[in-house]
Amino acid sequence: SEVNTDAATLNAYPNPVSSQATLQFYVGTTSNVSIDLMDAAGRSVSVLNNQTFNKGVQKVDFNAANYANGVYVLKLDVNGKTSFTKISVSH
Repeated sequence: SEVNTDAATLNAYPNPVSSQATLQFYVGTTSNVSIDLMDAAGRSVSVLNNQTFNKGVQKVDFNAANYANGVYVLKLDVNGKTSFTKISVSH
């Protein structure tokens, strides 16, 4: 699939996820990247990632095994640019 090169777009697959998902995003320049998993009400459930990535297409693994079934929101922050992506967990 084509990668969106917008600085703050997160692709999660498979979605819905039963056990393991890949979170893919593009970094335009070396950036601090944080990915927060939030519940449907917007409360932070877990910080999945908070580190510096180099320019390019990046991937982070997401282990959904310990999360209850339901819809979550992934909040991607790349150098202050934020986007939100829904992900469903279904075991």
